[in-house]
Amino acid sequence: MVRIRLGPRTVCVVTDARLVHTLLVALAYDCPRGAVQDTLKTAFGDGLLMSEGQAHRDRRRIIQPAFAPDRMAEYLAVMHQVAEERAGRWRPGQVLDVAKEMNHLALEIVTRSLFDARLSEDATVAFHRALPDLVKGQIVQSLYPHPALGRLPLPVNRRFDAAVRVLNRVVDQAVNAPAASARWNTGRGSLPALLRAATDPATGRPLTEADVRSEAITMFGAGTETVSTTLTWLLDELLRHPEVEARVLAELDEHLPAGTAPTPKRSPGSRTPATSPRRWCGCTRPTPS
Repeated sequence: MVRIRLGPRTVCVVTDARLVHTLLVALAYDCPRGAVQDTLKTAFGDGLLMSEGQAHRDRRRIIQPAFAPDRMAEYLAVMHQVAEERAGRWRPGQVLDVAKEMNHLALEIVTRSLFDARLSEDATVAFHRALPDLVKGQIVQSLYPHPALGRLPLPVNRRFDAAVRVLNRVVDQAVNAPAASARWNTGRGSLPALLRAATDPATGRPLTEADVRSEAITMFGAGTETVSTTLTWLLDELLRHPEVEARVLAELDEHLPAGTAPTPKRSPGSRTPATSPRRWCGCTRPTPS
């Protein structure tokens, strides 16, 4: 546990994996979301990420079918396709902003897998530009000694409010895409279709459009910024530890030879030499000298 003093607040950072598990799993329903989540709740509503207690349990049960095993197989196929398309734009010797590339990759995977939609280029660019202001704003506002300070026309507050408007527009584009209204069934259906077909366990009534938007925003937030940041640092760590990178590449060569599409049930087979250069996260890696 690391204790950090941030103005009037004391923040404790949990750095041990077992303690993180205890906090987020064993004690999940006994620990409040905290000030950062309160800021998001004010901006985006009472979605899964921001709700607590019984409301959180009810919403989890509603969304759970979207992550059933058969759905995960569909999502994996989309992830593979999106990764191949993104990597197909890279060229040997090209200098890339890895954080930006991973951000674009994560956003496209979320919109195409969960929403069966494609964002316009303008919406994609606007989303990536707004994300840093959204993250910084929610952290700064969570440290204010009084919530009223979040309504002052300070630069950080104005940028946060602008970022919220951008994210809302992007989510509306995905939620209102033609496929978003398709019927949810075992064969096909987007996350918005699932939510619109569900009923609230507490009231027995269908979810409102505000509920649908709140959950959509949750999935955009959970599936983009944290995922892209993790992928960015993963690549950096692998390049700093070539022995780990070599083990990862060897396992890929054994179980997923070049040109093989991954599936959830793919079983390990005999080692098959790759017939084309190993594509490292879609980008051809040079042969070590």
